[in-house]
Amino acid sequence: QTMNNLGTVFYISGNYPEALEYYLHALEIREELKDTNAIGKSYNNIALVYYEQDELKSALVYHHKSLAIKLSRNDPKGIASSYGNIGNVYFKLGKKGSGKSKDSLLQLCLNYHVKALDIQSQMLEREPGNVNLVANKSGTYNNIGNVYSEKALANKNQSEFRLALNYHRKALE
Repeated sequence: QTMNNLGTVFYISGNYPEALEYYLHALEIREELKDTNAIGKSYNNIALVYYEQDELKSALVYHHKSLAIKLSRNDPKGIASSYGNIGNVYFKLGKKGSGKSKDSLLQLCLNYHVKALDIQSQMLEREPGNVNLVANKSGTYNNIGNVYSEKALANKNQSEFRLALNYHRKALE
């Protein structure tokens, strides 16, 4: 756990190479211990570093590894988080894309955020007063609004602008 915590300190301070080194070391230890849950968290942390370094293909690889573990553990909160993280990577890729590539990447992003939203909505039905779930769902609405904003700008599409506005308003509810 200490290696992971050190990685987090370096991650927060923006020293991504050092953070990655500690996260990879933490992963090795966790693999030796066969701590599946902790391995999934390591994969997620490594993916976040790659995301910040714009190594987006590597970020996707590690986010998908983390997702696989969360799915195998039937961890709805973790699954929703992974879907959101994968959606964020596709959003960043989509913003850099153009033409059909941009549209395809933004659609992938949207698909993952909608999956996250579905899970968050189900969890909130079971725990209606959970402030963390409300905040996560609000963040997902905002992410979906951002996708529609980006699509609207790229396609000059008024209906997508309206969708963006609606999702951003839902984020405030």
